[in-house]
Amino acid sequence: MSGVFGIYAGQRDGCVGLRLDAMASAMTHRPWYQLDTHVGPGLGLGRLGIGVFNRRKQPAVSEDGRLVCFLTGELYQTEPLRRELREAGTECRNDSDEELVLRLYALRGLDFLPRLEGPFVACIWDAASRRLLIFNDRFARYPLFYAHSRGQFRFAPELKAICGDGEFEPQLNMTAVAEFVRFQRFLGDKTLLDGIRLLKPATVLRYEVATDALRCEPYWEPLGQAARAANLSFDDAVAETGRLLRRSIERLTSDGLRPGLYLSGGLDSRTILGMASAQHPSLPTVTYGMRGSADVVYARSLSKRTGSLHRWFEFVDGNWVAHHAAQHLVLTEGLQSWVHMHGINTVTSAREMMDCNLSGIGGDHFLGGRAYDLLPEAAGAADDSIFEARLFHGWSRIFSWPGFDEGEARLLFTSGHSDLNHLAFESLRSEAAAYRKYPAERRLDHWAWWNHCLRLTHVGAAFLRSHIEMRYPYCDYALVDFVGGLPLHMRREARLHRAVIRRELPALARVPTASDGLPILNGGALRPLVHRALRAGRGILNPHLGGMFPVPNGLYADYELWLRSDLRHWGERVLLDDRTLSRGIFNPDFVRSLWNWHLSGNQLHTIGRIAPLMTLEMALRLFIDGLPVDEAAAVGIEAEGAAAPA
Repeated sequence: MSGVFGIYAGQRDGCVGLRLDAMASAMTHRPWYQLDTHVGPGLGLGRLGIGVFNRRKQPAVSEDGRLVCFLTGELYQTEPLRRELREAGTECRNDSDEELVLRLYALRGLDFLPRLEGPFVACIWDAASRRLLIFNDRFARYPLFYAHSRGQFRFAPELKAICGDGEFEPQLNMTAVAEFVRFQRFLGDKTLLDGIRLLKPATVLRYEVATDALRCEPYWEPLGQAARAANLSFDDAVAETGRLLRRSIERLTSDGLRPGLYLSGGLDSRTILGMASAQHPSLPTVTYGMRGSADVVYARSLSKRTGSLHRWFEFVDGNWVAHHAAQHLVLTEGLQSWVHMHGINTVTSAREMMDCNLSGIGGDHFLGGRAYDLLPEAAGAADDSIFEARLFHGWSRIFSWPGFDEGEARLLFTSGHSDLNHLAFESLRSEAAAYRKYPAERRLDHWAWWNHCLRLTHVGAAFLRSHIEMRYPYCDYALVDFVGGLPLHMRREARLHRAVIRRELPALARVPTASDGLPILNGGALRPLVHRALRAGRGILNPHLGGMFPVPNGLYADYELWLRSDLRHWGERVLLDDRTLSRGIFNPDFVRSLWNWHLSGNQLHTIGRIAPLMTLEMALRLFIDGLPVDEAAAVGIEAEGAAAPA
């Protein structure tokens, strides 16, 4: 995945160049990856790219050699900053973002950081002060992991680059294990490995070589947004939201790169499609899923209404999952459960169609108020204790497939690790304490953005970014600031988002959504009732009229069914293998009971218990046992071919 990486090992270490090369080799997954490096006394820095952004050779280096800068990503609206540099008597030697950042730092230190907009991560080596600086954007859209111990510092966009350095010995973080089992993701800045952390959003990491001191500080906080736009009418809020979103999309599709879109039947992608089609009437769109599923049916309808160049990748069975399990594991490194790998079988074709995917990440969060809809009792909690208790329930049972309940969790862990269930709750409480500074009605927003959108959803960008880059229309700073200042009732139940679609894209509002099978209706309770009645009537008449009125089903993928059939052998090779059952973390008898319970099909959503255990085991094999990725992912004869485009 694209990113910056490096190592400081001390001036007496003469092998830094070789260690840097080993880090790069661990992350170079495709032949089109671009690699640039810089090696100095005890220091190695580099960046990886996929040839879309930052095509110019890096690093940017000051004339005196004192400053070295690498950057991955892209910056928007940089002309005011360049103009200020010119007025101060400083001229950039080229139009690259890394050159701009280098010049701004040389002139002002890091005071310019809050003014940078766009997805990026950058590092600067300041030789005069012997200081290494790393910083990212407000939404941490390019992940960066780091490890610091015994006078050595390493950082990279992938864990394996840090672990691949022979001087780092991976150790299991048991709190992270507890979190992943209960929440199907990690919280805060934790990873599966002790000593490796994830750089938080809008953060500056300073590593002082002379004192071997490491410090992380935020340079921006989402405070003070609430109620700034509280006096706006709803209609005015809809108009301004639509204007800002359209401006964001126009900016992200007007620079000569080929935009494209992963299109579903939801709100986010249809909004992007409708607004982008004005500039790109033949926008490439990609949909994946089972024949007749709601996302597939409604995406095709949306594509026809806009004239997009549409490709559908049909899931005819579940074998594609096992086929891509090793690829998913090597790119996401156990940070995401395998049940979220949908789309990984499309990336090779997507690279032929587009340079950048216009991602809908952030749409249901910022405009839709999804966190408040899924967990209203936490949003309305009277005090911190109730907030944290409801948060625990939501993160273990609601914000992904329902996971283990309390009784099941007690049976899962062996007596030697019975404290893991307690660790998960205490870890969540510890992480939640940092959000007490936010107004009560906003803290769920901030918690969900970092611990759900960034720690779960953004991981999906990892395998896409092995082939194409990502752009995020809903993460436009002006849009987020504006929507963040609106009263919450405007955003709840996607009220604001739906109104924007009705106002800006009325033709697309008439296409039903995959979530409820209904068009995006105007206000009033009667119209939804009428539409639901008509839909039920079609279902009654269809068997007698040869399916004249097709009613899409809601599943684009059925991982639970596949794990009982096509993927059963693969699941057993991961979950019931002697290596898994003898680890001493999970009770073997209960794991077998859990698997048999799933195979019986007597209860829905058992996948929410099983998939995290499988993902965790594959990651342990990769990082702790040191197995080759194919062996770690237990891929075998059932992995026959990927789904083909239809």
